[in-house]
Amino acid sequence: MGTDRVKATTDLGFLVRPPTTDDAEAVTAVVRACELDHWGKAEYTVEELRDEWRHRPDFRLATDAWVVDLAGQVVAYAETWAVRPVRLGGYGRVHPAFRGRGIGANLFRLIERRARELEPEAPEGLRVVVDGGTAIHDQMARSLFEAHGYRTVRHFWRMIIDLTESPAPPTWPEGITVRPIVPGADDFLVFTTHQESFQDHWGFYPAVFESWRQARMSGAHFDPSLWFLAMTGEEAVGIVLCGQTAEASWVNNLGVRRPWRKRGIGEALLRHAFGEFYRRGRRHVALGVDAQNPTGAVALYERAGMRVAQEYVDFEKELRSGAEYVSAL
Repeated sequence: MGTDRVKATTDLGFLVRPPTTDDAEAVTAVVRACELDHWGKAEYTVEELRDEWRHRPDFRLATDAWVVDLAGQVVAYAETWAVRPVRLGGYGRVHPAFRGRGIGANLFRLIERRARELEPEAPEGLRVVVDGGTAIHDQMARSLFEAHGYRTVRHFWRMIIDLTESPAPPTWPEGITVRPIVPGADDFLVFTTHQESFQDHWGFYPAVFESWRQARMSGAHFDPSLWFLAMTGEEAVGIVLCGQTAEASWVNNLGVRRPWRKRGIGEALLRHAFGEFYRRGRRHVALGVDAQNPTGAVALYERAGMRVAQEYVDFEKELRSGAEYVSAL
């Protein structure tokens, strides 16, 4: 990428360079400032960022990420990563105090150029994706997307519940039990159950086991005691994979294999997760969901008492023969 991969001063006077591990706290501060600006509270942690940098497969700070600084202060960040042979992932944020100065436009160009580098011989039908999402009410970001040729493609919700009292226990269908995973012994079982449960979801593509395990089952916030399998005998029928930081409790993945849907297993898994969080003294639980989810997930979450707290929108742009999605910059 030539000078884009070394320290280079833009016409705007900002320094663009690859980040180092020493930038983790400064990058986290940018993300948290954006969260505070959008939602009135900040939850992202430096430990989450460091885990992503360490454990995302084939991701390298030297080639796949950028920071923008002004007089030593990091004011923006962007990153890209190859999700699969026909898809690129990515993310970017500009500190609210420095928006409207052309920084986002420069990061767009870096992300798109890196996409072409990662897929120089892309086949017909390539979908290059930089996914994430911008707050639905962030008109400046939405205008920036539109000015660069992007269009709205998908809406996502953050749904929450406040556990003001001990949640109702789950009702399990006959023959179904639940247990926490056993790290090492259950890794491949969890992986295959996850893959089958999510094959109907928008943007799904089969993962490679070792890459999936590296990204999901490592890091400071991986807690196997918050990962649960719904079982019938020795057969896994569903999963709920949860996590927590000092500031947030998340149901990260909830899925049931196709043959076992419409039996109440998903709702039982969700209520089981609520009960475990409550037992640990956690009173606020969140999850993210595709607003157009085809499996009835939104209705399930509403039945369990969850409500929509935030809405995000993803955007798409044609680069070659396919599409590209980018989060707010």
